[in-house]
Amino acid sequence: MFYYLVFDNKRKLFIVTILINISFGFIFSVLTEFIQVFIPGRASLMSDVMLDFSGFLVQQ
Repeated sequence: MFYYLVFDNKRKLFIVTILINISFGFIFSVLTEFIQVFIPGRASLMSDVMLDFSGFLVQQ
């Protein structure tokens, strides 16, 4: 029942799929920069997160 209420047509499904993909891309960008905090000699910068995320968007 819930599926038919939310995904009643292909356009909504397409938009939800795109939003989920963008969310995963951003989360992955943040996690890779978070991991760099624990590596000696590496820094985690917000600009790196934006660069990683913009690379993700370009490849989409």
